[in-house]
Amino acid sequence: SNFRSDMKGLFPDVMANLTGKRYEYKDKAQEMEVKFGKENIEYIKYNTMQNVYKIALNSFYGSMGSKHGRYYTRPLGESVSVFGQYLALTAKKVIEKYGYRVLYLDTDGLYLLGPENVAKEELNIVASELVKKINEEAKRILIEHKMPEEWCRVSIKTEVLIKNIIWLDAKKRYVYEDFDGNIVPVGIETKRGDWCAASQEMMKSTYQKLFKGEAHNTIIDYILKTRNELLSGQHN
Repeated sequence: SNFRSDMKGLFPDVMANLTGKRYEYKDKAQEMEVKFGKENIEYIKYNTMQNVYKIALNSFYGSMGSKHGRYYTRPLGESVSVFGQYLALTAKKVIEKYGYRVLYLDTDGLYLLGPENVAKEELNIVASELVKKINEEAKRILIEHKMPEEWCRVSIKTEVLIKNIIWLDAKKRYVYEDFDGNIVPVGIETKRGDWCAASQEMMKSTYQKLFKGEAHNTIIDYILKTRNELLSGQHN
C-alpha cells in the first residue's frame, strides 16, 4: 500500500497523543515502583492508567483491521503488521551484525544472547548500544520511505536484563531469573488465577530449584512428594 507523506492525517495525530499520554503514565508508574514498590497505591493508579491507554492503542489497530470496526481500513491494518515484522527482522539483522544471537523473536519484542559471565552494568551498556543502533536503522528506513523525520516515532528499548531463562513448549511461555534474584514467570501457571495456590507454589519452588542448579532427580522427588501430599489432603 502507498500512503501520503506530504501531510499528517487525523489518525497519526490521535495515535501520537494517546502514545504520549501512555508513556507519561508509564514513566510515573516506574518512578513509583522504584520509590515504593508495586503495592503502593500511586504505582497501581499510574500503572492502571498506562494500561488503559495501551489497550486503547491496541484496540485502534484492531478496529482498522476488522470489517465490523467503524474505522475499518484493511490496508492500514496490513501495513502495521507488515512493518512490525519488517522492523523485528531489521533488529535481528543489526544484532547479528554485532556478533550476538537472537534466541526468540515475535511481533512485539525479541530476546538475545549477550556476552557471558559479565556484570549487570556491563550487560546494560551492551544492550543500550544495540538499542541505539537498531533505532538509528529504523529511523533511516522510515526516512528512506519518504516519511518526514518528525513523524519517525518508532523505537525500541531494553525491557529486562535476564541472568537465566527456561523456555517452555509454547509461544510466550517462559520463566526467568533477573540479576536481583527475582524469578519471573510469563504465561505459565504461577501467574494464572484459575490454578490453585498449592499448584502455583509447587511450580514456583520447582523453578527456584532449577535455577539453583539442583539435581533433576531431587526436583522430581520434590514434585512427586508434593503431588502425594495434595492427593492425601495435606494441603488446602
